[in-house]
Amino acid sequence: MILSLPPTTVAGSNIWADWGTWSECSKPCGGCGIQSRIRICKTAECIGKNQEFQSCNLHVCKVDPKCAKLKQRLRQCADKPGCKGIDENIRKDFSVLDKEAAECTQPSCCPPFYEVKGKCQSDEPVLGRR
Repeated sequence: MILSLPPTTVAGSNIWADWGTWSECSKPCGGCGIQSRIRICKTAECIGKNQEFQSCNLHVCKVDPKCAKLKQRLRQCADKPGCKGIDENIRKDFSVLDKEAAECTQPSCCPPFYEVKGKCQSDEPVLGRR
């Protein structure tokens, strides 16, 4: 998904350089990465956007062994209040397990993106001017 900034309304010759290359993704995986690219106004004033953003590295991260174990423990405890009958080291309070498991869950959208009608959208980032 590419997010474009709103046009800057300024009178002028409106000569833009080509878009630069996309920046390195801010995350290696998990869908929370953001990258941007810019273009430079070659004249004193330009109309249009000078920066774009997009999400990147949407593939799921390799499963952290800790997360895999937590999810397995939660499944084992699902039908057993307090994890009774489960090995002693699994008898953690559910709130602790839930908190730890939440850290292993990948969100559908990551800041500055938020979900609107099933799609990730962003607040408008601040424009830089020449």
